[in-house]
Amino acid sequence: MPNIKSFYVTVLSQALSPCEEFLAAGTNFGNVNIFNIKSLYAEDEQGPRESLTLPQKCFSVSTKPLQAITSLNDNLLVGGKNCIEAFSWNQLVLPQNSDEKVKPCWKVDLRLPTDFGTKETVDCMINGENSTFVACGDNNIHHVDLEYGKVKQTFSGHTDFIHSMSLVGNQLSSASEDGTVCIWDTRKSKPNHVITPHLESKLNRPHLGKWVGAVAMNEDWLVCGGGPHLGLYHLRSLTMSRVLLEEDVHGVNNVMFHEDNIIVGVDGPFVYQCLFSGDITVKMPTSPLRVYSICLQKKDANKLLFVGGSGGDIDICTSSKLQDQVIRCLS
Repeated sequence: MPNIKSFYVTVLSQALSPCEEFLAAGTNFGNVNIFNIKSLYAEDEQGPRESLTLPQKCFSVSTKPLQAITSLNDNLLVGGKNCIEAFSWNQLVLPQNSDEKVKPCWKVDLRLPTDFGTKETVDCMINGENSTFVACGDNNIHHVDLEYGKVKQTFSGHTDFIHSMSLVGNQLSSASEDGTVCIWDTRKSKPNHVITPHLESKLNRPHLGKWVGAVAMNEDWLVCGGGPHLGLYHLRSLTMSRVLLEEDVHGVNNVMFHEDNIIVGVDGPFVYQCLFSGDITVKMPTSPLRVYSICLQKKDANKLLFVGGSGGDIDICTSSKLQDQVIRCLS
C-alpha cells in the first residue's frame, strides 16, 4: 500500500547535473529526488524498467518546502532554512546506500532576520559567476559569493514574496507577489526600473490578482506574467509590445526563452510554446494539475523538457512525442 504522503507530493524546483544525465527535484516535503535520465533512455530490448521511473536516491534536506535548487560547477545548491547547502553531484549520482546519509559538502549561512520562520526561507535562486543570487523571505535578493561563503550585496525594492528571477550579464530582473517586476544593475542595490504589469489594461486580470509569478530576459526582450496576462516587453524601451496566451485563463508560474520560442508553465495542467508573434505552436496537457517547475536540457541534441508541479509526477517531454515518459517523486 503506498504511503499516504505520496498523494500530496508537489514538485517545486528542478535542476540538472552538469552532464545533464541526472535530474534533481525538490518537493514540498523538503526532500530531494535524484533521477537517472540516461538509464531511463538507455537502449533496452524490453524497454525501460518500471523501477527506473522512480528516483535512484531520495534524501531530506529541510522540514520546509524546497522552492529553490540549482546546479553550479559540480555541486547541487539547495535553499534550506536560512542557508544554502551544497551537495556534490559526484556523490549524488552514486546508487543509494541505505546505510549512508547524504550530507552537504559545504554550507553558507545567510544570516536572515527571523520572524517565526517566515523570513528564513529561500524562495528562488539563480546563478552568477561563482556566485548565486538568492531571493529570500525578507523580500530581498542577496548576492552570495560562494568562494568566500558570505553575502556580498543585498538588493532591496520588493515588498512581498519574490517568485522568479532572470539574469543576463549585469542585468537582473525579479518578479514578485507585490505586482512588480524590478530590473536591477547588479552593481547597485536599488532597482533601475520597475514594471507594473497589472496597470496595463491589456494585461490586467483583477479576478486573478496583481502577483507576477514568472519573468525571463534575453538581450532584447523581457517576458513576465502571473495574475496579469503574459506580456512581452522591449527591454531597452520597457514598452509592452504584445500580449501572449491571451485566451488562457490560468495564472503564469514559469516562463523561459528557448531559441525562437517562449516556453510557459501555467497554474493549470498545460505547458505552452509560443512565438514572439504570439502564435501558439504547442499546447501540451501535463500530468501535474498545476505546473510549478520546468527544466530544459541545453547540451543534449534532444533537449528534453521536464515538467513538475502538483502531484509527484514529472513529465519528460520531447519535441517529437511531447509527453514521452513520466517519472515520479517519492514523499
